[in-house]
Amino acid sequence: MDTQLVPFGLVALVVAASLVVMRLRSRGATAAIAPFTPNPSNDTVVICKGWDEVELTKILADFARMYKEQLPVAQPFRVEHQRGEFRIRFPADIEPTLLSCLVNYLQYPKGFDLPSHHILVVGIVTLTTAFPLPREDYVGKKARIYVPSNDQRYDEVYVAVGSEYFRQPFTNMAWKASSDGRIPDGIEALR
Repeated sequence: MDTQLVPFGLVALVVAASLVVMRLRSRGATAAIAPFTPNPSNDTVVICKGWDEVELTKILADFARMYKEQLPVAQPFRVEHQRGEFRIRFPADIEPTLLSCLVNYLQYPKGFDLPSHHILVVGIVTLTTAFPLPREDYVGKKARIYVPSNDQRYDEVYVAVGSEYFRQPFTNMAWKASSDGRIPDGIEALR
């Protein structure tokens, strides 16, 4: 009797896996994610407005401590101050998931009086195969990463590629298409 259950269990598992694959394909599941390969010539920038230099330095130091295993030891960030905005660049590049986490953390850092600040943050990046892209033809396109307006979750970002919008929850980091970009007032001015 046990010998009949094992093959049946195996067949059931294969059938279930096939159904999941077919269902994902029918929904336009994301393309395979390639391993991250740092590009020192990257054009990635995070533009931040609303923090002063002392606050931003502390926020970046806290983030670097939290993610010290994934960030380069030497100079993970280079900060430039222009027209009341800070531009954070990445001399040794930054992993796509960490970029999303940094955008979120700059909006909601620990230990700060958030209601007394009006914070605007947007990450601008050229997409690579290391991102959880919904389609391969997004590779090479520019994307904007930001915390959505009226955010109540505090654990997600939105990604805009042209006129298409995606919600990226931190539970699985997969991009989910959204008909509403929920772009915060003032984000479009950050370029």
